[in-house]
Amino acid sequence: MTWTPALVEQVKGLWLKHHSGTEIAVALSKEHDMKLTKNSIICKMHRLGMSGKGGTRQSICRPPPVRRKDMTPSALEALRERERITRAQRRGANPVPAARRERPAPAPRPAPAVPARPAPVAPPRPVGILPSLDIPLTALREGMCRFIAVDPLDVVPAPCCGHPTAEGSSWYEGHRRICTVPTRPAAFIPRRAA
Repeated sequence: MTWTPALVEQVKGLWLKHHSGTEIAVALSKEHDMKLTKNSIICKMHRLGMSGKGGTRQSICRPPPVRRKDMTPSALEALRERERITRAQRRGANPVPAARRERPAPAPRPAPAVPARPAPVAPPRPVGILPSLDIPLTALREGMCRFIAVDPLDVVPAPCCGHPTAEGSSWYEGHRRICTVPTRPAAFIPRRAA
């Protein structure tokens, strides 16, 4: 299908008279003995900048926003107040305009005393847990415990436990108890016959 200038003008005229895309497609398909669809009409109007009924794209879109640096001081203050009220409404608070809000003078605060930071203390190991052999993850072999012994963000590469593991496990027995949750057998619940 080819959009001739005469066909485009005819579609524009019907579009500006507030006919739907389906009505235009049916009427012009019969008149020009060609297959037009609602979507082809709507897409053509969109490409021509007439996506809204009876107007151009520019007339139905919002004007471009004014940049903050181009605003007058009073307009900028009004915008800030609207933004503050919007934020308060999102939080569920009842916003009070800044003009009516009483702002007490801030009391001078004494400088906070900075407590001395105690040296980090390693958490106590659970009973039955062997101390880590601190083997890098890249040096582990099959049958060695892969439990990361420290916070991996503190030490790179993170050292792993390295103790011998049980068959089919990634951890030795002490770490396996930490890393896994014991499973309970499913309780038998008899079903009633329908």
